[in-house]
Amino acid sequence: MNKPRILFQVEGGAQTGYGHISRCTALAGYLKEDFDCHFLLPVETRERLSLFGTDQYHIHWTENSAYSLEELKLLAVEGDLLVVDGYSYDRAYFESLRPLGVTSVRIDDYYQDYSADAIINPSPAATRGKYPAMPYRAYAVGAAYAMLRPAFFEAKPVEVDARTLLVCLGGSDARFSAHLIEMLQSVGGFDRITWLGYLSEDSRAKLDELNEWKHVAQANAHEMVNLMTRHEYGLFSAGTLALEACTVGIPMLLLQYVENQKENYRKIVEEKAAVGIGTPETLDREVLQKSFDELKGQKQQVEFQKKLMDAHPPTRFRKLFNYLHLTKSITLRQASEKDVDLFYQWANDPDTRQNSTQSEPIPYPTHVSWFASKIRDVNTRIYVFEHPGGPVGYLRLEQREGHWLISYAMDPEFRGKGLGKFLIGRGMTEFIEEKQDASLVFHAWVKKSNLASAVTFKNCNFDNLKEVNLEGVTYDIFIWK
Repeated sequence: MNKPRILFQVEGGAQTGYGHISRCTALAGYLKEDFDCHFLLPVETRERLSLFGTDQYHIHWTENSAYSLEELKLLAVEGDLLVVDGYSYDRAYFESLRPLGVTSVRIDDYYQDYSADAIINPSPAATRGKYPAMPYRAYAVGAAYAMLRPAFFEAKPVEVDARTLLVCLGGSDARFSAHLIEMLQSVGGFDRITWLGYLSEDSRAKLDELNEWKHVAQANAHEMVNLMTRHEYGLFSAGTLALEACTVGIPMLLLQYVENQKENYRKIVEEKAAVGIGTPETLDREVLQKSFDELKGQKQQVEFQKKLMDAHPPTRFRKLFNYLHLTKSITLRQASEKDVDLFYQWANDPDTRQNSTQSEPIPYPTHVSWFASKIRDVNTRIYVFEHPGGPVGYLRLEQREGHWLISYAMDPEFRGKGLGKFLIGRGMTEFIEEKQDASLVFHAWVKKSNLASAVTFKNCNFDNLKEVNLEGVTYDIFIWK
């Protein structure tokens, strides 16, 4: 049986660096057992791919700086998952993907609304609340979703070379390295300083004059781990590199090198996992010396790093992408008279009865009468969700004064797959589009004991409105507006 396909549309190169390629390659590594992974890349990245392990996957090249929509149309087929990572893709781009029938996943650093089906933001500072409330969009945010290559999770403590410093600002640097080298010379106190990454010719010439300095132009994941574990201190930019360093564990200074690192920088410094040194524009010798003095006095920084990165994301990502693949195959339709027996099975399922306002089994004649009335009721809408493997569940909307009341149930065969959020969000979206009214208000009554359902509504951006007691049973009322 053929695996479902993921296309990784990734920017990279001398101008943008290789961080996007690095993290997407790590993500492909998590998913390759379940999915057929393809990369869509600029030709200029060809020589660097072996460093990240990207060359083990199917590669589709473009002469442009990034794969264009027109090129993508020639490659993508309905049912593909598309992961997009780069700065050239805005909301309009994602909206233009919909006719292709792909499920779009945006790896984001800027907290923008891209109209994608899923958002991944691996910043430790990322929260779902920073994004617009979209009922059935999947969000994978925070350090628990850091896309790091396995070598960083597998790093073991080794004997550190004292009085050594490792410096890395990422894969693209042409404007700041010479200035930082000059400042580091004046700080002193190190027997060896290793610069990892690209250097301009002027910077390399300056480095060649210094006996205690070493330049390593490039390194794969295992080589980077070896460098991090062998040096006593690090000075890193606040992108994926900083998350890798926190995972390995190395006392470090942190530089906000570019704008999209702002939130990473703030959170890592705030959690005492690094000493912040600001931006290239604000950094000077005095700040650098003071920061090194502060760093050398910190004894618990590595412990804070481990706390910040106490997560192993591969399992989470496999669950996310299998969920996206599953939901792509789920269709929605309005319920009809022919569904009466299916709804009777769902209605009398023991778990459904336990979580309903009336817990006693429902007699068949009573159900038939009730179902017929609901199907004909203009103030009720019932959606049935179906998968090639069988019926998934239903969502019912009933008009009340000033709002629509939601209830839903999942077929036992599809429970435990995280699909409650999809049913609620997809049904609400269908209904909002049908009514052409984005101002609709939705309520849900959830038994206090039904913790799973409460979490599901919260994950759909419902707020807990109030608690009520009805005939001795306590309910939480959730609201979406």
